[in-house]
Amino acid sequence: MIYIPEIDGLRAISILSVILFHAGVPGFGGGFIGVDIFFVISGYLITSLIVSEDAGKTFRFLNFYNRRARRILPALLSVLGLSLPLAFYLLPPKEFSDFLGASLSTVFFVSNIYLWKSNGYFDSVSEQNPLIHTWSLAVEEQYYILYPPFLIFALRHARHRAFAIVASAALISLVLAGWGSVHKPIPAFYLLPTRAWEILVGGLIPLLAQRVDLGRLPRPARELAGLLGLCLILGSITAFDPSIPHPGYRTILPVAGAALALAFSTADTSAGRLLSARPLAGLGLISYSAYLWHQPLLAFSRYADPVGAASMPIALGVSAATLGIAALSYRYIESPFRRRPGLPPRVVWTALAVPMLAIATVCLVLRWQNAGPYLNHEQQLALQRLAPPPDKTDWTRCLSHGGVERDYINEPCAEGALDATDTIGLIGDSHAETLHYPLGRLAETRGRRVVLYAGGSCPPIIDPSFANSCFDFQRAGIQRLIDRYKVKTVILSAEWSEYIEATPYDNGAGTVINGSGLFGPAYGTGPERRAFVAGLFRQTIDDLLQRNITVAVVGPHPNPAVNIPNILLSHLRFRPLAEFSDDTASIRYDTFNSRSRSFDGMMAAYGTNPNVIVIRLDHFFCSDKVRCRFYDKGEPLIRDTKHLSPIGAQRVAHLIDGIVFDGQVSRPIPPTH
Repeated sequence: MIYIPEIDGLRAISILSVILFHAGVPGFGGGFIGVDIFFVISGYLITSLIVSEDAGKTFRFLNFYNRRARRILPALLSVLGLSLPLAFYLLPPKEFSDFLGASLSTVFFVSNIYLWKSNGYFDSVSEQNPLIHTWSLAVEEQYYILYPPFLIFALRHARHRAFAIVASAALISLVLAGWGSVHKPIPAFYLLPTRAWEILVGGLIPLLAQRVDLGRLPRPARELAGLLGLCLILGSITAFDPSIPHPGYRTILPVAGAALALAFSTADTSAGRLLSARPLAGLGLISYSAYLWHQPLLAFSRYADPVGAASMPIALGVSAATLGIAALSYRYIESPFRRRPGLPPRVVWTALAVPMLAIATVCLVLRWQNAGPYLNHEQQLALQRLAPPPDKTDWTRCLSHGGVERDYINEPCAEGALDATDTIGLIGDSHAETLHYPLGRLAETRGRRVVLYAGGSCPPIIDPSFANSCFDFQRAGIQRLIDRYKVKTVILSAEWSEYIEATPYDNGAGTVINGSGLFGPAYGTGPERRAFVAGLFRQTIDDLLQRNITVAVVGPHPNPAVNIPNILLSHLRFRPLAEFSDDTASIRYDTFNSRSRSFDGMMAAYGTNPNVIVIRLDHFFCSDKVRCRFYDKGEPLIRDTKHLSPIGAQRVAHLIDGIVFDGQVSRPIPPTH
């Protein structure tokens, strides 16, 4: 194909948006749509190639897949092979095991399915997954397997209707994505059926060009269309955030923008001259290697230095280093394979199959043998303090991620005296799930049980005007607690302040993270928004009170915004535990106090209502009201970036036990603002 610099310019915008999003740079909350733009570009290029070669009777499936293998595999296998020793040295055991599984699935281009079964793309733990980005490669490879036969069949048996056939397939996929992004958001994000429409939209452009000469349209119209496309892309990058249903109907905006840019950013238009500028086109050339390397480098830096790597200067430095490594990868790995078309397919496939099988074998053997990463003795002891109890092997076993794993409504998790009739309800997000096990152990001593309804990143909101899998789950869970379990007490636990706030959270120690993705900028960022979201939470509390149910609300705890265990593991890699200071992992008390004002304001409406119990947690972490510490004499109180550790959860559970199970109503401790 003829080299088109404008496409590389579009790739440059895409890769920059993705890297800066994963680096946590403010203003790039929608940077993840760079992958959607890549999908459109891929659809455009592959369809153009197939249409051109089929018209000349030169298309061969073997040649097509040979080119794809030489384009994709050399750099990908290099990244996987070089990442393996880094993962062995830097990752904790569970994360290392997950890395092996992700590597194995990446080799066979099913990592999107593997990741769908693991975590949501926007979950906080995903930013530390070195291979979270490989889902998109799997989607493209699955597309490469299915789409060429589909298109060849359409071209050879219904050439005049090929555009309509592809457009129909895109429309079906879009409708499925629109529904899935709301009701099944995690599989909708990762899987090909709900992503195909983006790729197919790119394919519609060369099919349309067979009927209409787009270059003969009036120049002002092409100018406007090209610039509009760029505006839609850039606007989506800055205005979108993880809260939008994606890839739903709003994703049409950046996808349409990419399509317009591809169709009308020609050399004689302003958009074309901008995209073909040497810096952008040059960056586009290395965009594939940059995409492969950026996430491993960011993730490994967060494990190597959890405090420093979380700061913006370090994140930007790693992002810049990514481009340098990508340039080397393009020069010495990508180009030698791509620029030697005379290599026989047998030689190419042999050269690629050997490292593929080697990586797959190593990962399979290590995972089968349950082999762990390198840890010294003190690191091993530190991890033992973070391990789930022996009879609770998986922290998220009882956490719904959209209800796809099991029927959580009719088969909820219960802890405590399982045959008891006296039931306590526990409702909320993953923070509620963290408290379930220790609360159940304490309830068992009192002849009670605790029944959990918790969804990942899913707060207890029951307003019927919001229809999605999260709120549907919470409504059904509360109703089930009332109808089946006849509860008289419900405990609510969630990351309250983060849902109420839309502004980024600055931990005061160099780390800034986006606000919750549940209610994004569409609801504003000012007092009206906070009042609106707090009102939704109060609606849940009021509904329970009207049913004569006592409500205990577990308040927020300080958010470190960095991975707490990794701070200690990083320290123990070179220094003894005796030299570790609890202040190493801490934030200022006024930082937490400022962020928790939204929760305090929400609960102030209940005054001295005896049926509303507010349990504040700040004195666990901020005893001196100067700093909030996430270690207590070397014992971690947080197990990741924000969830209570076994020790932290046990302490909070004992507090709840004394207040709720003993019937000792505790009034809110007045905050000091």
